[in-house]
Amino acid sequence: MDLFAFEAVVVRPATLADAGAIARIHGAAYADTYGLSGEPLRAAQEERAAIWPRVLGGETSPPTVLVAVAGERVLGFGATHPVRDDWAWEYLTSLYVSAEMRALGIGALLLRELADRLTAVGRRQLRCTVLSENARARAFYARMGAREAGQQPGVLGEREVTAIVLDWPRLLERSVAARRALGARRAPPVAFTPAGA
Repeated sequence: MDLFAFEAVVVRPATLADAGAIARIHGAAYADTYGLSGEPLRAAQEERAAIWPRVLGGETSPPTVLVAVAGERVLGFGATHPVRDDWAWEYLTSLYVSAEMRALGIGALLLRELADRLTAVGRRQLRCTVLSENARARAFYARMGAREAGQQPGVLGEREVTAIVLDWPRLLERSVAARRALGARRAPPVAFTPAGA
């Protein structure tokens, strides 16, 4: 699909109406990233289909969830929530783009807008974790200004994994890094909704 055929890519707050599209993108990306198939894949997709209506319907603590859309089509999404013991920090829980939209700058647009909005409400630092084997995500986040800050052991399905902790200790600088990365490629036309929307 040619992103540049679209009139504009808009980044806006997600609504309950976006839950199905977010769940589909999340489930597909999760399967691709973690190599799931069969029953583990079905379980992961069902879990995501159940989670997003609850999150966007206000049944969980309110995260920041943004979507990138072209017309009515959701191309990707990003979500964060505050770190409970330090309100200056925000945790990036999800940043996924549909497979056919990858490498077009949509992830950078979402991350930039998340950082801009978080900075506007007083957040100063951002953190996420990514599997050590996920070279594509690690390279993306490094281009966006993240620094490796440690490792965490974990279990995915039935296998042991290592997650890399990534920090943007200065969120505003992360926003500048994303803008530089976008400037290095042909970026699509973008319209952002106001930060308070």
